Amino acid sequence: MRNIDLENQLSMQRGLNDICSTACMRLPLDASVRKFFTSTAFLLAIDFHRAAASSLASGSYAIAAALLRPIMECAITAAWFQYRADEQRLLRMHNNPLDLQHMWIDDADVPAVRQMLTELEDVPYLQEYVSNMQALFGKRGNGKFFHKYTHPTVFQLKRTFVERSNPVPFTTTEVRGLIALADLGLLACASVFQAQTQDSDLKLYIKYRYDLILSGLPRAEGQPVWEPWTPLPETQMVP
Repeated sequence: MRNIDLENQLSMQRGLNDICSTACMRLPLDASVRKFFTSTAFLLAIDFHRAAASSLASGSYAIAAALLRPIMECAITAAWFQYRADEQRLLRMHNNPLDLQHMWIDDADVPAVRQMLTELEDVPYLQEYVSNMQALFGKRGNGKFFHKYTHPTVFQLKRTFVERSNPVPFTTTEVRGLIALADLGLLACASVFQAQTQDSDLKLYIKYRYDLILSGLPRAEGQPVWEPWTPLPETQMVP
């Protein structure tokens, strides 16, 4: 039986991806090194989001869930490049050859996700953003949900097996939650990109989609299980 609400949510997800893709392509080719890395993190988030949307549309829900954490990490990485990476490191990473030897050198210049969040704590207009992300990626945070899906844990293996043997392995509530989380992750990354580019149209769209998603988030037994964090609200988008 068709689920019209779910189909509409999936359609809007594709629309979100298209709009973010268009916005990212408007960045001038001669942008600074900082803008290059920030916008590329946004572009990668768009690609992960598109793959998640495709998986959700085809019913591969476990695969879509595995892509949630990379989308969130793109948002954190974009913020770190925008607000905390120093110029010397940016230039070194940008100019290093794209080979195996320099891959390890570049990795040493980029902190782990948790350290990025620590370095972002003192950015005034990112405090809520960082606090919510830390709730996900802290050792005791809600992020275990993402980690369990991203890696081939027993939890992910069991869900994948069930998906192959059961025509309805995920409930409608879970699928709607996966769509919402993927969209919120992309909006978080778009918020950082918008603060960099001052794209007024994108700013209005982020606010519109953010409010729309939060107003329709599914609940399980009255608990906001699909609301572990929020992206930047309108008042925090522009430094």
